[in-house]
Amino acid sequence: MDITLIDPKGVTKGLNVGLAYLAGSLISHGYKVRVVDLNNRYDNFEKRIKQIDSDIVGISLKSAIVSGAKPIFNLIGENRRIQFKICGGAHITVAGRDFIKEYGFDIGFIGEAENTILNFLEYAMGKRDINKVGNIWYHDKKDGTIHYFNESEHEQQDLDILPFPVYEVFDSFRGYIENYPLITSRGCPFLCTFCCVGKVSGKKWRSRSVDNVLKELFEAQEKYRFKKFHIIDDNFTLNIERAKGFCRTLIESGLNKEWSCPNGVRADRLDEELLSLMKISGCTSINVGIESGVERIFNKLKKGETLADIERAIKLAKKIGIKVNGFFILGLPGSKYEDDMQSIAYSEALGLDDALFNIVSIYPGTQLWESINSDKQIRILRDWTDSLHFGGEVEPVFETESYLSSERKKAFYISNLKRRHYLVVVGENGSTAKRAFRLLRIIWKYDRNSLFSHILFIFKNIRKVLSYV
Repeated sequence: MDITLIDPKGVTKGLNVGLAYLAGSLISHGYKVRVVDLNNRYDNFEKRIKQIDSDIVGISLKSAIVSGAKPIFNLIGENRRIQFKICGGAHITVAGRDFIKEYGFDIGFIGEAENTILNFLEYAMGKRDINKVGNIWYHDKKDGTIHYFNESEHEQQDLDILPFPVYEVFDSFRGYIENYPLITSRGCPFLCTFCCVGKVSGKKWRSRSVDNVLKELFEAQEKYRFKKFHIIDDNFTLNIERAKGFCRTLIESGLNKEWSCPNGVRADRLDEELLSLMKISGCTSINVGIESGVERIFNKLKKGETLADIERAIKLAKKIGIKVNGFFILGLPGSKYEDDMQSIAYSEALGLDDALFNIVSIYPGTQLWESINSDKQIRILRDWTDSLHFGGEVEPVFETESYLSSERKKAFYISNLKRRHYLVVVGENGSTAKRAFRLLRIIWKYDRNSLFSHILFIFKNIRKVLSYV
């Protein structure tokens, strides 16, 4: 059977590694697959969707992009050549039942799908019962009911036996990949109240062998001619000795490429020897999830580390020569506008090379979801899937009497304007002229005292700014 997978336009660019892994799994079993990459190439998107003539069409979804992807759902629904409409990704894992019922999809894959999709294809060809496919939501079109099936064979697999991800089937692929995305482990055992990674990837941390990872890098170098790579694990350094082994093997391999950890590493899983090895092996930057610089707020997040751990790790990394960027969350439970202003000041005191501030999002299955929806002091303003926590016109999903929605938005704009994050502030919708006007309007409303310094920065960095505004 012929399969087309779709990656919708998202709030951040980058190749969809999950779809690349699915493509690798399907191709290794003799299936024909292509990926319509609307996230990295949005031109003629209606025409590209209408031209799909595959038997099966799948779409990958994160919660933040569901609303913006509705035109794609409609186009898929109008295509009579499609026999099965399937979906997967983080959003389907946390909210698949409601999604497939609302938008008429046949199957929703929960969690990892490299094996499950192969089982589904056997079902599509009449070789397997639907209740033996694996971990899925199934939409029975006869009576409209939604069923959940979870067979034991869906158990999370040995990552070393998976085929490597395949990117040449992406219609955005142009013969090379500038910055190659690499996954060396999956899962997270920690209990951060705001995070759904444990639900999406599993609470059991599983890692690939260092030899398997290096084999992928060398094969990818031959196929995609990348200049650098970035590790997008949720917990790359969880096993510190394994991370050190990876760095030593990378040094010995002679690959000699720059690399980074943009998805974030835990501060309490870094020591001086590991950071030194990372630097020597080519690591140029790491991101650290800090969330809040207010200890009272930070401690409620159950991250299992302390602000002292974060301060120590940042100081070590900076001493060794690795750039450090921080992630912060605005509007966390119990916080006020003044607390988030304190977090901004804390980010500056840490000496971070950069810091990104997002408005808090809530996801089903997290402790934060339960506490927000059970607290009568909190006003829910909109459906959680319709909130925007960064990019363009941000919209908080909830507010309190002591921290209003307008104040949360103000904290977002002030924090990111301070860091010259203009793309985060204005989003990607609209022409360059419209976004430039929107940026000036936002600066005038929230940071007018710094208007001259913003204009001076823009003129000094005009090419860089125009490239993302």
